[in-house]
Amino acid sequence: MNISNILNIGILSILAMFSGSMRAEIHQASIGAALESIKNIPIVVPTNQGVPAGLTELSNAQVMLEIPNETHVLLLRVDGTTSAALSHYQRLIERSLNSKGTIVLQGSKEALLALKPQWIRVWPEADTVVLTSRFGTRVEGLRDEGVEDWRAIAQLIAGQIEQARSAEAQLANDKMSDGLRRAKRSTGTTNSFTKNVEFSVRPSSPVEACTMFGNGFAANTFGRPLTPSERDEVSSEVSRWCQSGTLSYYQGASAPRNVPNWTYTKKPKLSLLTEWALIRSEDVLTPSNSKHYFWVKSIGQGAGSGFTRNLQDTAFYSNNVMYGLLDATIHAGWGNIYPQLPKSWTYPVGEADWADRDPNLFGCDSGERGSVCPTGVSVIRLFPSDTSNNQVMVSQGESFTFGGMVNVSSQVFTDPSKAIKADLILKRMDSSMRTATLNLTNTQTSSGKPYSRSTRWRPDVAAIWDYVVMRGIEGAFATATPTAATINPEYDILWQIPTQPNQGKLMKFNVVYEAGWNNCVKYVCAGMQSPPDPTIPPQGRVYWTDGVVVDFRS
Repeated sequence: MNISNILNIGILSILAMFSGSMRAEIHQASIGAALESIKNIPIVVPTNQGVPAGLTELSNAQVMLEIPNETHVLLLRVDGTTSAALSHYQRLIERSLNSKGTIVLQGSKEALLALKPQWIRVWPEADTVVLTSRFGTRVEGLRDEGVEDWRAIAQLIAGQIEQARSAEAQLANDKMSDGLRRAKRSTGTTNSFTKNVEFSVRPSSPVEACTMFGNGFAANTFGRPLTPSERDEVSSEVSRWCQSGTLSYYQGASAPRNVPNWTYTKKPKLSLLTEWALIRSEDVLTPSNSKHYFWVKSIGQGAGSGFTRNLQDTAFYSNNVMYGLLDATIHAGWGNIYPQLPKSWTYPVGEADWADRDPNLFGCDSGERGSVCPTGVSVIRLFPSDTSNNQVMVSQGESFTFGGMVNVSSQVFTDPSKAIKADLILKRMDSSMRTATLNLTNTQTSSGKPYSRSTRWRPDVAAIWDYVVMRGIEGAFATATPTAATINPEYDILWQIPTQPNQGKLMKFNVVYEAGWNNCVKYVCAGMQSPPDPTIPPQGRVYWTDGVVVDFRS
């Protein structure tokens, strides 16, 4: 069997399993272009297990056993053989990352965590991990639920590679003066220097934050285009200060399970991309003031993202009943979670005030102690704001200002590990905001627990009923309120984690997306149990979960 046939046999079997939570870097309509961009990139299969099959668009790629010093994709399925030679494969992963590799790891969550490079701080609790460290570390987690189109993995690989190429090209642009260019050609070296730097970045998303941080760091340190060796060392140093990735990615996904004691329903859908970034701030004068900032944000505006439904399931009014009003909650917090257990949810059975209770989802709020719980963690910022006059404030973007000292050594060509060393502190943060209108919808965040926040979007049932009746509406009423169609959360939270008291910890952060499907008569909605009228279904209540570990052990 030739290598092309091996390739065709291999990729489908892995990629068919690669459905789940990931970043969609390229829109579905551009799948062909995404595949074309990586068609000839070498594929490395170091275990000689055979290249995963079926993605015929990649059949032109060269398949290797050894890592080349060029852009490549490393595929590694973790099994008993790889686990028995853990240190060997850890070194292999490091070598690939240092040689412009994009890595796809598949296996159990525990096995993949064991392969994590020590310097990567955030790692998804997922069955498949895709990562690169080209100009800022980027880590994506893929779960066995969410996206069903296996080709999305090719988009993900292409997105990571194209982002890295774009950043590297920007730093190598041809803007230096003729004199400087001649000097660089004649010396072929980088002179040692120490420099005070200060720069600001204004990203609209967490992944963008690390890209902009790298550009700002390089521009303010060197002030000129970089050589390939300098780009590699800047990339390595940037990864110490800013890492990013995807926490959640769903495309019209039904929930995998129901909230215990509540009816399961497939009607609520989740179409949501949520990114994260971990940004480091080091106070060299007062080390106890050193911190990390963990930024989590849902991406997308308007009706294209959020808690949604199929068109035929739009909320409608018929025979004095409002069918299909949606409520939504994002629970985010620290510690282990056990949402499959009834005790994790404090909603009282059969009572009308279930929506006024905070569930006990997060272990750190429930007495859990030890490594999984961050000491001194706090919320610096959370959007959207609570509702006022049908309006909320949402985040448009952030501004981060960094300052500090950078040392650049002439050893960039002889000893790359000593080439660039920075000491930077996050001096200032600002948020840009805008007003969003959410008609007949109540948005509220409960902030009573130290390790978690729950942000809710609830239909104003009484006001919606009055609206529908006053206008004599029969049938769908999607224009009345987002809870009748799509709720876009535009969710944005920034956590501050003190560095020193959390050294040595492997902390856990989780997000739970909850959705309720409500059928209401006048101001009263059906609860867990079927109402006396058998034509009115009980309330459905479902959830999705995603999580990462935040590693301060090294």
